[in-house]
Amino acid sequence: AVFFCLLLMSSVAAKAMDPEKDLAEILREAPSVNMYTGQNGVVLLRDLQYRLRSDGSMEKTTYLVLEEIRGLSKTWQAIPVVAPPGGSCEILEAGLYDRRTSSPMVSVKPSRTRAQDGEALEIRIPNNLDGRILVVGFRTIHPTQMNVEDRVNLALTLPVWEQKISVEVPSGLSVVSVGGEGVKP
Repeated sequence: AVFFCLLLMSSVAAKAMDPEKDLAEILREAPSVNMYTGQNGVVLLRDLQYRLRSDGSMEKTTYLVLEEIRGLSKTWQAIPVVAPPGGSCEILEAGLYDRRTSSPMVSVKPSRTRAQDGEALEIRIPNNLDGRILVVGFRTIHPTQMNVEDRVNLALTLPVWEQKISVEVPSGLSVVSVGGEGVKP
């Protein structure tokens, strides 16, 4: 598996996704789903944002923009959102958007589950998106460690068109990144 490891440090301000504003540009830049023959869907955008908070905890915000080709839920039945031990998690966005207008159409209600070490949420993928785009956003707070650290697998079970990884830490610090298996960060 290809991975990219982020270890502390740099100041890159990340912005929250606004699906109604950002979706039109994402769809305009993405290739036709015909490029992905044999796939059930495609991740048009995977946006990972890391931020070191003033209390020393790490905030990780993830946005996924998914387009169904046929039977997306056959590949991904649900998107789990699990709080780390001592941390928390919340859903920021879960909804279906009109492909032409970027307007919200239907909310997707997450369900609360129980993880081994704490809180967990789950967003079930609808059986048929009917040509709509699924936008999911969630945040996890990792307890005080005074660092930003994560392992990011770049390859998913669905093809990914665009990935963004941003890290925001206090000024004066820098980012150290390590790639694996031939990946240069």
